Amino acid sequence: TTLYREDHLPTLEPSTRQTNAYLLRRYVEPRFEHGPIRKVTPLAVINWMKELPLAPSTKAAIRSVLSQCFELAALHEFTPATERNPMSLVRIKGSSKRQKKIAQITIAQFRTLIESLPEPINIMALVAGSLGLRISELVALKWTDIDWAEKTVSIERKYTHGALGKTKTAASEAKLPLDDGLLSILEGWKSKTGDSEWLFPSRRTGGPQSAAML
Repeated sequence: TTLYREDHLPTLEPSTRQTNAYLLRRYVEPRFEHGPIRKVTPLAVINWMKELPLAPSTKAAIRSVLSQCFELAALHEFTPATERNPMSLVRIKGSSKRQKKIAQITIAQFRTLIESLPEPINIMALVAGSLGLRISELVALKWTDIDWAEKTVSIERKYTHGALGKTKTAASEAKLPLDDGLLSILEGWKSKTGDSEWLFPSRRTGGPQSAAML
């Protein structure tokens, strides 16, 4: 676990780093830190996880932490590098199944939603709904990302946990077309943001808004 903290955690996104550090501290280390690594067998992990009152997704995240610990152990020659990672044998039932059904709304319902929200939340919801953006990508939009002549917007970054970073996946980086109606709304909103570089600046800091607060 020391190798995991020193070598792997710093490479993760802030939100994932925070979550995995908690899982390591709360579950993995109390259970396995003081025993030899050979005692951390697939069967031992499976039986232990059966006792944990956690969601399948959380158990899968714990397994992922353990798996990376074994990868680091092999890399630093604490275990033979040619051996199979024992966590590959640990299956978490239900971890790959979506726990909540995606709600679908009609165009009329979407319009009602937009009309019911205060400004600028209504504009943010309109942009996110029209372009399919994550909230972290939405709050990180800058006015320079918009090409008014080409009628496009470039998705290049995200803002989470007080820090700017790359989008969640490489596929998320994209140049998306903007409808004339949406462009018109954004043009009207731009006049209300003063000299801010951000589409939706925080009234308190002037920088990006906190996705968690939204």
